[in-house]
Amino acid sequence: MKRVSLVLVAHRSSSVIAAAVESFRSAAAYAAVIGEVVIVDHSEEESELEAARASGADRIVAKRNRGYAAGVNAGISEATGDILFVGNADIRFERPALAPLLNALDDGYHLVGPLFTLNGFFLPPADVQRPGAERRRMRALRNSSARRRHLQREIRYWRSVWDAEEPVAVRSLSGALIGFPRKVAYRLGPWDEEYFLYFEESDWCLRAEREGLRMGQVPASRVEHRWGHSADPVAMAEVFTRARKRFYDKNFKLSSLVGEREDEEEGGEGSLPEWSGAGIGEERRLWLASPHPCGFPAAGAYFEGDPARAFQGLADAAALPQLTVSCLDPQGDRLLGSWSFARDGKREARRAR
Repeated sequence: MKRVSLVLVAHRSSSVIAAAVESFRSAAAYAAVIGEVVIVDHSEEESELEAARASGADRIVAKRNRGYAAGVNAGISEATGDILFVGNADIRFERPALAPLLNALDDGYHLVGPLFTLNGFFLPPADVQRPGAERRRMRALRNSSARRRHLQREIRYWRSVWDAEEPVAVRSLSGALIGFPRKVAYRLGPWDEEYFLYFEESDWCLRAEREGLRMGQVPASRVEHRWGHSADPVAMAEVFTRARKRFYDKNFKLSSLVGEREDEEEGGEGSLPEWSGAGIGEERRLWLASPHPCGFPAAGAYFEGDPARAFQGLADAAALPQLTVSCLDPQGDRLLGSWSFARDGKREARRAR
């Protein structure tokens, strides 16, 4: 019987770690494999360590917090499975989720990831971190016509994964959960521990691409990702910028890309209209919800009628004060409008960027 190890890197994850372990046990039983769980706890708190011990994991490794990549490497060294999955502690497998990932590995993919969900929404595929893609993102932050073109391009990419029935070849995967055979880990080597958080998986996936390995996202595999439970994206902005600079300088000698994102748009469009729900109708449409006023990256879901309750649930689940929500026609090809949706009814105007 195939032995599959799940490495979870935990940081103050006591509220979610038991559910992650339990859901993996259930998915492993459904897939008829032996499941092993290794938790690398970076909390440096006895109460958190006790929660990890009580989670039902097979092995607990307590480490000083030297970052996500260091945790992944420590967990891989302790795991015994022929197939390895590494991920965040804030994930929860749907019961059938593991089998499609293992099937994709059997069918020739070397690294695989699931379709992440949160509160009924599909989370977007991982951004492709390449100089051309980064320049397009930066232009989209500063220019309204470039933003519309970029969003349309992103929507096509997101839907190519969200609407697919078979694994989709991609150029990067989210570090929230990546699966691969142990021999791939040996071939690519350890994750770069100079990254504390962010871009470490992009670095490893780029290494895989340059080695000619195939990466696939598997829409038949659904895994909930409780995004941002242990790292506030606003508070970690400086860490993100340093990681992005390291990634582009190390891999492309282009650290000059970094720092331009924060430039303000010349001649902004003013505030987005507040969400009212008026004139929505009952047609089935694709709705996008983003924490960023630009509208990307965005989670997506198909709804009929007014999706305000779903927006509220997503904002609550991700602890976001506001969302930019956008509506597309039934075919998902034409943007019908964008609004600002305030969590808990607190409506605050903000710049459309």
